[in-house]
This record gives sequence, structure tokens and C-alpha cells, in this order.
Amino acid sequence: MLGFQPSDLTGASWFSFLHPDDLDRAHRAFERSLEQSGPCFPVEQRFRHKNDTWRVLETIANNQLTDPVIGGVIMTGHDLTDRKLMEDKLTSSLNRYYELFENANDIIYTHDLAGTLTSFNKAAERLTGYRPLRSAEQKHRRHHRTRV
Repeated sequence: MLGFQPSDLTGASWFSFLHPDDLDRAHRAFERSLEQSGPCFPVEQRFRHKNDTWRVLETIANNQLTDPVIGGVIMTGHDLTDRKLMEDKLTSSLNRYYELFENANDIIYTHDLAGTLTSFNKAAERLTGYRPLRSAEQKHRRHHRTRV
């Protein structure tokens, strides 16, 4: 996952492979893992790959210090780097879509399969004089429409 051979890691502290900005959080998470036996909550951290790039790993500490056979803390991790890159691309794409939607000079709106208006842009508001309902207003209207 990180390109190292087991012999490269023998005797090394896993903290030395962490991104400097993640060290404090990693130390706190590890200290918490020592407080009770068993697995802890996952933590996302950047680890240095052998090729000097950074990989985002989700790590879980599993305190087995009280187990006489293991007598240590087992660290497992899985690489989230590609997923994180895709999430960033998706967020960027959504932001571009939102900017286009809101700043277009034409009326743009969305509706659900029943034909109920779900959103409209600033041009629609400007040209029609309607404004989007706040969430509380929508719930109030929906409630009264269904009770009649």
C-alpha cells in the first residue's frame, strides 16, 4: 500500500511516516486507543509513500495489550486516496453546476416526478417575483395540503 518492504519498516515508528500536520491528532487518537481494550474509531491520516507522495489512509487501532498471545496494539489501515480525489472532483463539479445554475440569465428550475417545483434560480426569482419558500413554510404548506 505504501510501497515499503517489511524490512524497511522494522524498528521504525509509524508516526515517522505521518504528515506533519496530522501528528498531533494521531498522537491523541493513539493515546485514546491505549485507554481501553478492543478496536477504536477510524481516523483518517496522511502517510508518506515510499515514492515521497502522500496517501490518505483510514486507520483503526485495536488495543490487544491484555491479550497474552498478542500483547500489543494492532494497527490496520486502508487507502482512501483515490476516493478522496474523486470526492474533491465531485465537489468541484457540484460547485461549478451551482454557480451556473444560480448565475444564469435564463430561468432554470427543477421539479420532482410529481411535477412539484423543488428549486429555481435567481433569474426565476427576479423575473417572476417569486422567492423560494423557507423549509418551515414548505413543511407548513405540505402539512395543511395533506390534512384537507
